[in-house]
Amino acid sequence: MLRNSQRTIAWTAVTLTVLLITVGGLVTNTDSGLACPDWPTCFGTPFPKLVGGVLMEHGHRYLATGVGFLTVLLVLAAQLDRPRSLVLPLLFAMPLILGGSTWAGIAKHHTGAVPPLATALVLAGYALGFVSMIRERGGARLAQGALLLVITQGLLGGVTVMYQLPPTILVLHLATSILFLGVLVWFAVRADPSADDATTQTPRDGSLSGLARIWLPVSALAIYLQIVLGAAVRHTGAGLVCIEWLCRGVLWPTNVHPAVHLHMAHRALAILVGLIVIATAAIVRFLALRANDRVGAGLAIAMAILVVVQIALGIATIATIKDIWAVTAHLFVAALLFSVCVALTARMPRSASTVAA
Repeated sequence: MLRNSQRTIAWTAVTLTVLLITVGGLVTNTDSGLACPDWPTCFGTPFPKLVGGVLMEHGHRYLATGVGFLTVLLVLAAQLDRPRSLVLPLLFAMPLILGGSTWAGIAKHHTGAVPPLATALVLAGYALGFVSMIRERGGARLAQGALLLVITQGLLGGVTVMYQLPPTILVLHLATSILFLGVLVWFAVRADPSADDATTQTPRDGSLSGLARIWLPVSALAIYLQIVLGAAVRHTGAGLVCIEWLCRGVLWPTNVHPAVHLHMAHRALAILVGLIVIATAAIVRFLALRANDRVGAGLAIAMAILVVVQIALGIATIATIKDIWAVTAHLFVAALLFSVCVALTARMPRSASTVAA
């Protein structure tokens, strides 16, 4: 029952996090990032009139709050069978982080400066939270790590408003949210008893199994880096510096603005990621079918399809001159692709001895 509740909370949080990331893309794509001039309130109230850009921006904050609440529930569920004393540092950490950051946001809006003591409180809270996390193990450690990540994601969202949408912070905001999503997916898969059964089945081809254990994490890392690079392209205005198949008539132009190189790097990495993911999906599907793991085989097919769709959406983004739905779908599918790859990685045996057993 305890494991079932953890799994339910985790998958609900995964679903809402994918939605949160997508809505965050809409906030950017509709230029609603500064519709609320202050943080954590909006025009001085936590309940502003939700119209226009405020609906997008503050609605995004409400959704983030819901994800944070679910993550707290996940920590509590993971902690039920653990010594209560281990979570004490975390209980002290949360008021310090949330109180210090709220004070900092309000002070920055009214005075233009962040009080040093507010910063110190936030840092002290993170230190206590980290201590609590490293004292834990297994699912409890993952849950506490997820909580620290979602809080960081929220604070970075606040900093983007406080400092008028700095590109570096915007990129870090998405990078943290994708990392948080990956931790949630890993937790949800590992909390599923059927995943335990899948990871202990023995494929007939040990060499292919070894390749899968290597290339699934490589694929997840490559997808993650490509998402972060895409965020850099979007937030630095490099998305449309090349709108032709051949940029400036060549494969990779030289003596151009750095934004062009950033754009071309995103294109080149997309091809590389596509090849890696499709090859990895083929290996994983073969192994899953040999092990009679229909879920794993289905996820492998989904991963291959999603990476093709993702590349097509990237092309559509340029072809439509960044149509809002193409750009938003591009981010949504990226989050799904990363989630599927992490889920497959979590389902794989963790060592060669596990496979041999």
